[in-house]
Amino acid sequence: MTKTLLLVKMALINLFSNNRFASANKKKRGYLFSVLLVPAGAMLYISVVYALLLINALPNESRFIMPVLMNIMTFMVLVMLTFLNAGGHLFGFKDFDLLMSLPVKKSSIMIAKLIAFLLMEYLFSFFLMAPYIVIYGIKMSQGFLYYLIGIIGFLLMPILPMVFSTMIALLVNSATGNFRFKNLFRNIFYLLLFGLIMFGSMQMQQLLFMDLFSATSLLSNLKNYLPILYYFSKALLDKNLFDLLIYIVSNVVIFTVFIVIFNKLFIRINLNAHQGYKIKNYKLKTTRSGSRFNAYLKLQISRYFGSTMYLINTIVGPMMLIVFMVIGAISGIDEIKIYLAMFEAQGLLLPILSAAILFSSSICMITASSISLEGKNIALLRSYPLTVETIFMAKIILQVIVTMAVNIVALFVGVILFEISFINAFILFVVAFISTFLYAVFGLLINLLFPKMEWDSETIVVKQSMAVFITMFGSMIFAGFHVLGYLFMIKYLSFIWIVMIFMVLDILITYFMWLYLINGGKKRFANL
Repeated sequence: MTKTLLLVKMALINLFSNNRFASANKKKRGYLFSVLLVPAGAMLYISVVYALLLINALPNESRFIMPVLMNIMTFMVLVMLTFLNAGGHLFGFKDFDLLMSLPVKKSSIMIAKLIAFLLMEYLFSFFLMAPYIVIYGIKMSQGFLYYLIGIIGFLLMPILPMVFSTMIALLVNSATGNFRFKNLFRNIFYLLLFGLIMFGSMQMQQLLFMDLFSATSLLSNLKNYLPILYYFSKALLDKNLFDLLIYIVSNVVIFTVFIVIFNKLFIRINLNAHQGYKIKNYKLKTTRSGSRFNAYLKLQISRYFGSTMYLINTIVGPMMLIVFMVIGAISGIDEIKIYLAMFEAQGLLLPILSAAILFSSSICMITASSISLEGKNIALLRSYPLTVETIFMAKIILQVIVTMAVNIVALFVGVILFEISFINAFILFVVAFISTFLYAVFGLLINLLFPKMEWDSETIVVKQSMAVFITMFGSMIFAGFHVLGYLFMIKYLSFIWIVMIFMVLDILITYFMWLYLINGGKKRFANL
């Protein structure tokens, strides 16, 4: 048991530690901890405000529906998060060989990885569940039993999403094995699965919320489509211990069966994940020469598309635009065209579409982990015959290429399917390009300030590192600044002039951040 706890501690350090945090003195640690608390506080604030707005928007006689709605939302968000994280945390982690050589049971290693992953999910669950449980309890004057059921529900909520996502990851890893194009296959599969989950989530919401203010209808739909979640919601609403018991037993049984299956496959799947495809027939080919920048950019592109977790966790934001458009096309193009025409008549179409592109592009954070992903190879990278400016620019251009490629496809779909004008599409293209460049430079700068060079899984760097956390909220603040600026300035200027003002500001901010990168950033890169 002691060894297992020690392994859990090591896994948690890998998940949440940071190079600067680990090596800093107490004063600097306090500063870094306060920096991390800012986005965490922002997440909690948003969740609290959302819960307050929801309960105040509901009529008094319908407020008891709030826990059901929030349980459904929490479950769906956790499915998405675990789907994007499960494979990287539980398979293919870098310290697999080291852990296998330790004098501990193999089951202890598996349990340690699972517990660390669950604790990360509890962190997400806290921001989603704690505010609505407390706010509903206070507003509706709930007693001790309500809070006890809420705590038990919080402890069990991540189990089903984790089991679902891990089993999918198991199937994908087992199916691909040492297949030559396994990374390409996994990338395509996960992207299609992500789109399918998004589509399924929206369809599920429509089925569940067909009669939003009818508790009977909502709970009936929930029982048909998410029965385990139904028993937790009923237990929370009625303080029914029998429903709570069903919920607990269901989760325990599912988790126990999962542990048995996962324990048997854990070693085999990880062994396959660490084996590459072996080329048997070698052929000599003529090597073409090119610029150093192009060569390094190709290396970055190959690395990006060769890592499924890196790709999936960073391309999801821009891809959401295309997914929503496809879902809209399936649901009804004519109805959407009516809304778009109405927005355009009111002068709101371009602002709304610009905000959508700004926020979706801000979630693509390739550069925020590009330095950290070099890991122990950073010294080798510094030995390349490349200037630091070339290395930085290649990483920036990679994010610009990926984000803009998806944005261009989205704009093309918008023009063809939803008849968005070419002028509007061009304005949106310019907005997307300049903001994407700003996000890319900002992410690289933050990664240099908060590097994480020691890690056992790429997913930890790409998804949970401090640099990614700060970059995500910082980029969203940039996007929010544009929206607020529009709301304040629209009374005095046309939207085109507002766009031009903000684009000039974005270019200036990007330029000054680049100046820092080629001066202070160089020094930080040399000291990594």
